[in-house]
Amino acid sequence: MAFTPDHEGLQRYNYEDNGAQAPEVDSRYESKDPLTTYVHVVQEKKLPLGWSLRLWLTLVAVATALVIGAGVGGGLGAALVECNKSESSSPVETLACPAGTSNNTDEREDNDNDNDSSNDISTKDFYAPESPENVQNLTVPAPCAKPGNNFDPHAIRVFGYDFEYYCFADFINNDIVPIIAYTFVDCLRACAQYTVTNKDRNVTPCNAVAFNREMKRSFENWKGNCWLKSESKVPDIDSDYRPNLIWAVRSGGDE
Repeated sequence: MAFTPDHEGLQRYNYEDNGAQAPEVDSRYESKDPLTTYVHVVQEKKLPLGWSLRLWLTLVAVATALVIGAGVGGGLGAALVECNKSESSSPVETLACPAGTSNNTDEREDNDNDNDSSNDISTKDFYAPESPENVQNLTVPAPCAKPGNNFDPHAIRVFGYDFEYYCFADFINNDIVPIIAYTFVDCLRACAQYTVTNKDRNVTPCNAVAFNREMKRSFENWKGNCWLKSESKVPDIDSDYRPNLIWAVRSGGDE
């Protein structure tokens, strides 16, 4: 490119012939479509304390989960406490209480037992008597509780039959069968029942009983402490005295 210096040190370009060499305008800057040249930046909205909306939503979700979890946990805890109270107050009552894992076989057995009506009976309804070998002495009627009785008769009615009993007396013979009786009344009831059962048969009825209060000794020696007797008679104070026995005679009843 030709130029003429005006003076030494400064130079001036001659632009008369340089129009063709002028910088061209990029057509992109003349476009009327702003999308081709401008990108709109949206700034994230800030909430109080400078927290973002996303952070607020996260905190709300966590708080909601904690509230729901606390409610479920509190309800389950209350149910467990109520179940523990019910189980301690009633040993036989079955409650639908939350429980841990258990064996399937045990669950089936429990379900089968629940269907058994016998489970409705409380354990307090059962009594396990002592073995005769472990019972030293039995209770007796009040008139026979103190020694020195004079063989006065005492009336008693058992199972529809009337008996007269004498304290401290016994007859050795005419035994039908020895049995075990834990009370004097049980011994009389056995005699009455034996008579009722056999009254239409050709069998000698039970007409008297002898009851021994010393169960252990009587069982070890004679395998019983109550003897059903076929003969009835009034004892003699001189010959029939026995300090630990009671003699009873059937005097009448529903024949």
